[in-house]
Amino acid sequence: MSKPCPNCFFDNDDAAATCVVCGAKLPSFGTPSQQLPSGSSRGEVLDAIKKLRLAYLLEIASVVVYIALGFALTGRFSYSSVIGPLGIAFGSSSQSLSVSTSSARFLEDTDIEVAVSVIIFVATYYLIILSFTKLQRIYSRFSTGRTGALLSLVGLVVIVLSVIGLLAILEPVIVSNSPISNVGALLGLAVLILFMSIIALIGIVMLTIGLFRVGDKFDSTAIKVGSILAIFLGAIGAILIVIGASDIAKRLENEPPSDTEITA
Repeated sequence: MSKPCPNCFFDNDDAAATCVVCGAKLPSFGTPSQQLPSGSSRGEVLDAIKKLRLAYLLEIASVVVYIALGFALTGRFSYSSVIGPLGIAFGSSSQSLSVSTSSARFLEDTDIEVAVSVIIFVATYYLIILSFTKLQRIYSRFSTGRTGALLSLVGLVVIVLSVIGLLAILEPVIVSNSPISNVGALLGLAVLILFMSIIALIGIVMLTIGLFRVGDKFDSTAIKVGSILAIFLGAIGAILIVIGASDIAKRLENEPPSDTEITA
């Protein structure tokens, strides 16, 4: 744990009474992990926590939008699109035409879902990166979360773009049952997806560590639990992080300034 200076924001040792850089008196109340920031740093931290809360509110909204959009698009398909593959297998031209039309529509609808998901996803991770960037300026231990968010953003965006490329290559196969024309590009995209999946996974682990440290620093069990659940149960984890961030923001807004903050 570290004890940030309310004057210059330098992370001092927990046992220090004065800042080793500027000599300012350090707060001595509470345990180090539960101390709230003082002075001008409080506003920075409050803004960072609010951005983190907004990011995960967007993630919750994205789940709702994605499910609603999925149901709306799925409702367009006819029963023939489900049994269409059987028509191809047994040489039925009418069923083949039906599945070709349905498959083309499926690809168009998939593009819509992907576009909406990517927009919300990028906005969410942009806010997370901004949040950890602000926290990192005051507490160096949050650099892990920022790096993790960047790796996750880059990795997952490249994966989505690669999947779109795969669909573009496979579209003639799906729509008209044509042979694959560019096997090399197909394999290249598959390898790229595998590599970026590893990068994204590393980023997600680092982001989880960063979120857990936020919960530990500001004594929020909801964020600590939510950071772990977000890996397996995204919506539930996001809800807990929003609850925890709201509690931290409330404490930052309502807690009276410390003696150090008044005299600084």
